[in-house]
Amino acid sequence: MSCYRVRPRRAPPEALGRNTIGGRPILARGQVWPRCHCDARMVFFFQLDLPPGLPLFGGHHLLVFQCAEHAASWLPPDIERLPTRFWEGDPNNGPASWSILVNRPAPELTLEPEPRLAAAALTVTPMTEAAPDGRGLPVFKLGGVPSWAGEVERYRCSCGAAMHFVGQIPEQYEFAAPDDDDRLPLTLFGGHEVYLHACGNRCDPRAVWPICQL
Repeated sequence: MSCYRVRPRRAPPEALGRNTIGGRPILARGQVWPRCHCDARMVFFFQLDLPPGLPLFGGHHLLVFQCAEHAASWLPPDIERLPTRFWEGDPNNGPASWSILVNRPAPELTLEPEPRLAAAALTVTPMTEAAPDGRGLPVFKLGGVPSWAGEVERYRCSCGAAMHFVGQIPEQYEFAAPDDDDRLPLTLFGGHEVYLHACGNRCDPRAVWPICQL
């Protein structure tokens, strides 16, 4: 199974490219910078061009946003099939404070830089993942096998298609503020280990479910 390690590296703004922490989000035309239910603009955490070897999603562009103030972890539903338009939230958990996009190749637009994070380039390199117990390595990666800190979780999209593993952010992964900003680093989903799963039918760019475990 294809697996790719993701690592940050310092780079000047003009050399960040398309794989970045912070920096300028590259959205599909017609998309706008997501806002939380509190009306605050979400923080743009990172974006990645998904490698061609990644099943179903190779060549797509992944972007992850989350509100800095409403960053609690997303509780798992007690149903196998996710609610309709689950990316907007649901009655049990309330409105979503995150937005995760997997965009197909299409005309794009580049927005202004994210001010809350120190921009960094991300390198994506193939890796070999040994998972004798059926669990993958707990690193920042695309593809491969989820490391599953807890029980294995499987869901189906609201459209009925299976949700497929896209990538993972390890527990307590920190996203630093700019050097001239004395705010503490930010984490995604309360610092949980996050396993991103996207709809196999790609019914909507936002049909991505962040499974969070400790």
